[in-house]
Amino acid sequence: MPRALEHLRRNVIAYVALAVALGGTSYAALRLPANSVGTKQIRKRAVTLSKIAPTARAALHGATGATGATGATGATGPTGPTGPAGATGAAGTPGAPGSDATINGVAAGGALAGTYPNPTLAPGAVGTTAFGTIPAARVYNSVSENIPNSITVLLFDTTRFATVASMHSTSTATSRLVAPVDGTYELGVSVDWNDLDTGSIRLIEARVNGGTVIARASIPAASSSIDSQTLSTVYRLATDDYVEFLAYQTLGGTVGILGHDTGGNYSPEAHLVWLGP
Repeated sequence: MPRALEHLRRNVIAYVALAVALGGTSYAALRLPANSVGTKQIRKRAVTLSKIAPTARAALHGATGATGATGATGATGPTGPTGPAGATGAAGTPGAPGSDATINGVAAGGALAGTYPNPTLAPGAVGTTAFGTIPAARVYNSVSENIPNSITVLLFDTTRFATVASMHSTSTATSRLVAPVDGTYELGVSVDWNDLDTGSIRLIEARVNGGTVIARASIPAASSSIDSQTLSTVYRLATDDYVEFLAYQTLGGTVGILGHDTGGNYSPEAHLVWLGP
């Protein structure tokens, strides 16, 4: 203890000076004069945002700058999935009924004459170019046929023409000319008999559907030369009715009907032509 007191006594001045120095520093830190701290006294990065007062921060904000130019449009994105169908809307209000129109009394034109509602077909309005297909056929046999003294159906192995193909066949039932539609038809046949005598009878007839005879013609044999004979009539036929022509002679034995192998386009030739409904 005596040593401590001795040390304090000898160094009391030094301790007082130290105390003054320390106290003066603290005083300076707590009592800085106004405007005594400048940029030189502040260390770099010593002032942080939290140390700046809000009012000071607000004062630091400048005026808002002008809007910058619009940037380039970006690429179109992929199409999204189709959304669900919406509900059906309510029905609209029905419109007002229209007025009844009429053309009564208006003049007809084109192929018609007169006035509506009852115009008529104008004279000369329908020419041949306006016609549809008119059923017509002509057929013949290319070789002669020998006819006994009994009714014999004439055959026709060649179609000269047929506006409707079904009117004649050269492979089956070649004796038939067939009506393709209902209507009134003109039909006929012509033959050349190769006569061998005089006095006997030569007969030809037309028959429908294998049973009904609708026309008949007969001639006496005139000489030992060729006798020509024709038959023609008008008859109403239904669709698929068929006509055949038959021949008969009373001489006995056989008498030939000349065919196209002897020349000419008239023996034996048959035809069927539609005239109208």
